[in-house]
Amino acid sequence: MVRVLVDTCRKQGLAPFVSLRLNDVHLQENYNRKNQSSLVSCRLYAEHPEWHIDPEHPQKEGYYKRRGMDWSVPEVRGYKLALLTELAEKYELAGLELDFLRDDTLFRDDFPVEQRIAVITDFVGKVRAALDAGRGPRRYLSVRIPSQVSAHACIGLDTERLAKTGVDMFNLSGWYHTVQRFDIADVRRQAPSASIY
Repeated sequence: MVRVLVDTCRKQGLAPFVSLRLNDVHLQENYNRKNQSSLVSCRLYAEHPEWHIDPEHPQKEGYYKRRGMDWSVPEVRGYKLALLTELAEKYELAGLELDFLRDDTLFRDDFPVEQRIAVITDFVGKVRAALDAGRGPRRYLSVRIPSQVSAHACIGLDTERLAKTGVDMFNLSGWYHTVQRFDIADVRRQAPSASIY
């Protein structure tokens, strides 16, 4: 699938990027059931319910942000880093986007905010290193983050630290296409040389 993307983009003169949701919770309540929707759950998720943010989430109805995996667990981060490193090593991508917006709950409530920021900054630095390990021109690192800075810390995001870690692009996003409140000026102050979308 990624090879088709890269080849098609190259033929069209486009820059191929892969965007990866870092904690997608859609349909994860099906992980321990044998139905069509359970196919979206990876083996790590199915084998380690103790690493879920809320291990009781299958009893919840509808969309529930706390179905994701707990990023305070090193193995959870290691799994995502391995996926991103494989993409960086195997494909001639123009860059990667780390999607922190969908879904934006990465930690249990009792994990301190400053530690969240340290964990995420370290993770992003490792992704930057994976991109830089390849030959050829510098590849871009983008982060998709909430449009309002007030939502960043609880996710583990510090724009200034991320810029210093090597993030080239900040994609400020809302949950709906009609959102028009963006803290572009604040992000610009924290990341003066980055591209902001």
